[in-house]
Amino acid sequence: MEEFGGVYKIIADGPYCDLYFEDGTKKTESKTLKKVIELNPDLFLRLNRKVAVNIGFIKDISESKVILKNNQRFECTRRRKPILNNNEKDISIADIISFFTKP
Repeated sequence: MEEFGGVYKIIADGPYCDLYFEDGTKKTESKTLKKVIELNPDLFLRLNRKVAVNIGFIKDISESKVILKNNQRFECTRRRKPILNNNEKDISIADIISFFTKP
């Protein structure tokens, strides 16, 4: 969806989600995080039960955290940490994105 292009993170609060845009605005949706991500599943990575980030805003991945271009850091769940903690140098952000988007 075009309206999600500027969204860099989504924070869930029960049945509502706050969408944070790169221009500093925030919009609250009366949908669960799962439902919001389903609107554009190729755009967002769900990191834990409350947070999803826009793939295009990922700057780096460090240990168990995803770092966005604005230097915000978010923890990943234990289930998603193993690939982040892999010591191989040849793992790319694309590899990690494919790991996160596995069904």
